[in-house]
Amino acid sequence: STSSMTASPASTGFIFHQTRRRTPRWSWCSTGTAATTTFGAGDVLVDSTTTDNDTLTVTMSGSAGNTVAAPSTVTGIENIVYNYDGIVTANNSTIDAENIIGANITVNHTGNAAVAPTGSAVSNIGADNTVNFGTNIVGTATAALANSATNVTVNGGAAATLDVDTGTSVDGLTVNGGTSAALDVDLGATNKNITITGGSAAGAENVNVNSATGVSITSGAATTGLTVGNVASNVSITYSVVGTATAKGAIDVEGTAAATDSATITAAGTHTLETRDTGQQVEVLSLSGNGAAATYELNATNDLPTTLTFTGSQSVTFAVTEVQAAGLTTVTDSTTAGTTTIKVGAVSANRDLKALASDVIELSGVTTAASELIFKDGSTVTISLAQPNAFEVDVDDGATANSTTGTLTVNVTKDITTLNVDSANDVIQTLTVVNSGSTNAAPYTYNVVDMAGTEAMTINMSGTAA
Repeated sequence: STSSMTASPASTGFIFHQTRRRTPRWSWCSTGTAATTTFGAGDVLVDSTTTDNDTLTVTMSGSAGNTVAAPSTVTGIENIVYNYDGIVTANNSTIDAENIIGANITVNHTGNAAVAPTGSAVSNIGADNTVNFGTNIVGTATAALANSATNVTVNGGAAATLDVDTGTSVDGLTVNGGTSAALDVDLGATNKNITITGGSAAGAENVNVNSATGVSITSGAATTGLTVGNVASNVSITYSVVGTATAKGAIDVEGTAAATDSATITAAGTHTLETRDTGQQVEVLSLSGNGAAATYELNATNDLPTTLTFTGSQSVTFAVTEVQAAGLTTVTDSTTAGTTTIKVGAVSANRDLKALASDVIELSGVTTAASELIFKDGSTVTISLAQPNAFEVDVDDGATANSTTGTLTVNVTKDITTLNVDSANDVIQTLTVVNSGSTNAAPYTYNVVDMAGTEAMTINMSGTAA
């Protein structure tokens, strides 16, 4: 078996010359023609011209020709093409790209596609290189970046799995999934300025951020789920699949031991959101709709983010348990259009929900009898599930002194029995009740009780069932 190379175009006057060493040393000269010989360890190819669009083709032949060692230096060669013609399925190509600088590197498997190996690995990728996984690489494509590599692009082509690993202190990495399926990216320590886009075929996608900064991730158009681990500094995530009630998207973000881990997520449709699975909590979330309304359903009970910001111009719903709702300490609505909703499930105990500053707070589960719910003064509460038990509502504006001018709006869309208006915190002076649905036979009745007993509360009733 042999490993050979050619250079084109020959008319530019490139010549390879060999020193008196066992290992060939090649350099570019101003005159001569291209030659074909072994390429690998010890070779030096240098071209000072940056506008001639050189192409170096390395032919890898035979069952033992699947591996190419690193040259000593290759710089100024704009395009390097590795063509491996092997037909032993188990012999994936392996290319060491150490000491290659500023090249557009393409790896092809040119053997019979029925028996040609499907996987390829390119290692020690350095500064200003682009790596393209090309013809017949439809198995696992692995790209490994060297420490401190800068401005590197990896194009996954049609790989079944694109696996990208980086060294430490990488600055400027772009990963394009192409038409690949599964994605696995592991970033090294102190990486920054990373852009990752998943492939268009169906597959799971995993990114270990490892506390990198300036990370932007766009999932593939058919991803079966995206997991982003070791999030510290804010990571921007675009989930491309539109989830539905019966086929929800799956977004999993995991944090670090710090208490300020942050993720910005945009998506459309309905999605299950995990902020802590087996790892650490991501405390700070920014959620938006990606061109359409979005619903994020917080998953397990140990998912306990503390800070939530709604952004964008679409309606956004954040669905949580009573414990998760009470665990939110700061909620900010920065949307420019649409309606923001925090949807709270069943309530079994007294809950202080005054931090929930969304447009609407929806009670979507049964509330245990005599439970007290404290909302922010001026909130709008929607009851979307029938409430067979009497429960209490109150407001709190967050000030030390209790107010006597509180307001609360309650949208009654399902049956209720008794709504007790408490006065232990701020006093609700004006209660607005909007009736928009009931399964009760006419007349549609329920009780509103002013627990202060002063008869000073104003109740405004309206709606189709009033």
